[in-house]
Amino acid sequence: MRNKYLSYFIIAIAVLLFIEGISYIFCSWVQGKGIVYASHITESYSSYKSRLNPKLGWPSKSSFGQHDLDKTGSRLIPAFPDPDKNLSCVSLYGDSFIWGDEVDNTHAWSNVLSQLLHCRVANYGVGGYGTDQAYLRFHYNQPEPASIVILGFSSDDITRNINQLRNMILPSPQCALKPRFILDSQGQLELVPIPELTEKDYRELSRRPGRYLKHEFFLPGGLSGLTRMGFPYTVTVAKVLQSLLPKGLASEPRYAAFYRPDHPSGALAVTTAIMARFQHEAREAGKSPLVVIIPIGPDLAHYRKVHQWFYQPVIDNLERNHVAYLNVGPALLEYLGTGNHQELFNQGGHFNNEGYEVLAKIVFRYLVSQDLINPQKSGGIQGSPGGS
Repeated sequence: MRNKYLSYFIIAIAVLLFIEGISYIFCSWVQGKGIVYASHITESYSSYKSRLNPKLGWPSKSSFGQHDLDKTGSRLIPAFPDPDKNLSCVSLYGDSFIWGDEVDNTHAWSNVLSQLLHCRVANYGVGGYGTDQAYLRFHYNQPEPASIVILGFSSDDITRNINQLRNMILPSPQCALKPRFILDSQGQLELVPIPELTEKDYRELSRRPGRYLKHEFFLPGGLSGLTRMGFPYTVTVAKVLQSLLPKGLASEPRYAAFYRPDHPSGALAVTTAIMARFQHEAREAGKSPLVVIIPIGPDLAHYRKVHQWFYQPVIDNLERNHVAYLNVGPALLEYLGTGNHQELFNQGGHFNNEGYEVLAKIVFRYLVSQDLINPQKSGGIQGSPGGS
């Protein structure tokens, strides 16, 4: 009998170890997807300090004039390569969709729009930027010669606007600290700058992020559902599934919940307040501001099913606050007709050459229709999709 119970015990231990092993493999896999927190930062303190833009996080001004950037920090514009000879008529600020990820400089929509307008369109988009960094880049990028300034917004930006350490939502070996805005007791924007870290602070940041990031929504163990990987790994798996299952059952991307006005992050209110600040500051400087909302693949698929944009609450807030905006979504769908929206995207989730060309034509037509700009020539608009 004793041997029988011993056999059961050994089998139970083996099963538990097997489950723990599978759980460990699962946790290791989801770590790289920003679902389970683990620090992937391997960059040295000296490297971090040399790269850091203390106001924006990135890019460093030392990178201007190198690779795909001109000396002003704009993406190279092959149609008008010299920013001294050709002052910008339009400037773009925003994330990787503004920059034009996954295509070359010629096919980036800033260059296509330059060709349509017959004037230089400067591109200050930066991969990974939220609305906060995009606005701040405009704020610090003065004097700004362009008479029209565009602040781009794509759906996932809303999560970046409540984040201080990008590594929390997208693991990377480089440390990506950034500023963010909060709303004070009066509902006014208040800037939370990048924390100044000593070398000791930097080493401790990954282990104790809450000590240095007082306004980071994605702190592990907090309301975001992000959890740390730890033993027993089955418990970590249970926490992950508890966080992910409701979203999976709803068939919604992670960012969708952040558009709810009652979301604990307050992301919607912060995001639209930043957009309103951008418009106010641009108009004070005598410029014509425009927020351009760019839907990504899940947005287009969702709208086709239920005729509702995930980001509709942003549009509602912009209209209430009389902020000028262009929702590119309806014109993209008009262009596609019954075609598959994936035809406009590369594998990495950004537009392909055709997608960026369509985006440029939509914005071009809107600018002309609103009398914001008069191109020197009228060529190039035939067949362009309608604006919205």
